[in-house]
Amino acid sequence: VATYIRRLFERGGAATTPPRHRVALGGCAEGDAAIPASGVDVVVSGDPRVGKSWVSGLVAEQLIGRGYRLCVLDPEGDHTVLGRLPEVLVFGDDLALPAAEVVPQLMRGERLSLVLNLSGLTPRAKTAYVAATLAALEAARAASGIPHWIIVDEAHYFFRDGGPHVRHDLRT
Repeated sequence: VATYIRRLFERGGAATTPPRHRVALGGCAEGDAAIPASGVDVVVSGDPRVGKSWVSGLVAEQLIGRGYRLCVLDPEGDHTVLGRLPEVLVFGDDLALPAAEVVPQLMRGERLSLVLNLSGLTPRAKTAYVAATLAALEAARAASGIPHWIIVDEAHYFFRDGGPHVRHDLRT
């Protein structure tokens, strides 16, 4: 324990994430690109059509595969393919969107991740649903730690001036 604490102080209090707890993004000659699977907030940004949703989907797939529980707020239906993975439910297509306050309850009992496809809602309804759902998820996560990750795709729709002001993990 003393050795660990000493090394922690030497690194300025930053603990390194073991490779087994990282999510791979890709690699090149200089090394691999990865993010820690927990304890971070991530924003994926860039010009239109450069693959932001693809990158967030890649991260989501890996996290789900490792047993993390995610809630993906998907305004355009880009992440419904995650429903092919075990223990992932997609709402907003065949299954109606649950009320915002019900979303955390759906994740409480079973080891489920959720994709909430908002593509059938009006822009105003999307914004209201995301704000209410994020508030419910943050309260649930503060109490139980679940969901481990909240992914908000196309976040620029929702986080303008006056948008919801809660902690978010992966925004694209």
